Amino acid sequence: MEASLPRDECVAVHEAGHAVAMALSGTSIKHIIVYVDKLLSGAVVPSPQQAPVRKEFSGARLARNMVDAYAGGAAELRFTPYWFETAAVDLYGVRQLGRRLARSSGVAEDSYLRLAWEETCRMFLDERVWAATLQIAKDLWRQPYPNSGKRTMAGSRVQRLVHQHLPNGWDWPAMFEIPVAG
Repeated sequence: MEASLPRDECVAVHEAGHAVAMALSGTSIKHIIVYVDKLLSGAVVPSPQQAPVRKEFSGARLARNMVDAYAGGAAELRFTPYWFETAAVDLYGVRQLGRRLARSSGVAEDSYLRLAWEETCRMFLDERVWAATLQIAKDLWRQPYPNSGKRTMAGSRVQRLVHQHLPNGWDWPAMFEIPVAG
């Protein structure tokens, strides 16, 4: 893609990347927001019942959250050769998650960072993931210019689009598998 793409398209792709990864990792999404102002930014808001309870985070859950955090930048990198400064906040979050995993497991922090980045790259090289990401982003950036200053998409729509492209979900490697309580 060209480097001169409109910034709101890049932000929409960035947030769509987070949303797709979150949906594939089992996080229920309330909505996506892309703020249309001078400081284009956005957010993917998890549903309130999905808000994390820190004590209950397993290593696999933290590892998936690292993929979720990396996903915006990975989608943006595939969309354009530039990675905007919006990714800096994501990278800080990934680093914090990596530190938590390292402290709880005794494995080097860089190992988790590398494995999560590799999984994120594998995910965003998959054409089904990319198709879902682009469809969500296009739906966001094609909305008329909002008087409210933001474009939004309901989490239920995100879930439907992800399921449409990946009906069987994502094939997570073993370190990302969350045990099912039984």
